[in-house]
Amino acid sequence: MLEVGTVEDAPWALATEDKLNDISVEIEGDKWEYKSQQTIVVESITKAIQWSFIPNNAADVILAPQETMLINLKNIVTNHPTGQANLYLYYKRVKDYKDGKFTCQI
Repeated sequence: MLEVGTVEDAPWALATEDKLNDISVEIEGDKWEYKSQQTIVVESITKAIQWSFIPNNAADVILAPQETMLINLKNIVTNHPTGQANLYLYYKRVKDYKDGKFTCQI
């Protein structure tokens, strides 16, 4: 999930809604399937855009120790100030773990 906003109202956001809608998000390999893109709206204002992925063919996805997932964001265009923005990675239904999130600075 990436935060949305104008330069004036949310300079920490990555971009405006129209610019974030142009971003493509892909997970390398054949283990994951794109599910959906959603906008997060609070009091009629779009605050974030979220992409969802599920295991391909409903199969279990197992990461070995030290193995990584590469998530590619393409076509990032912004007029926001130079600096870091937050990318939130949420995970659910991972065996033996509580649902949670990682906050990544990009």
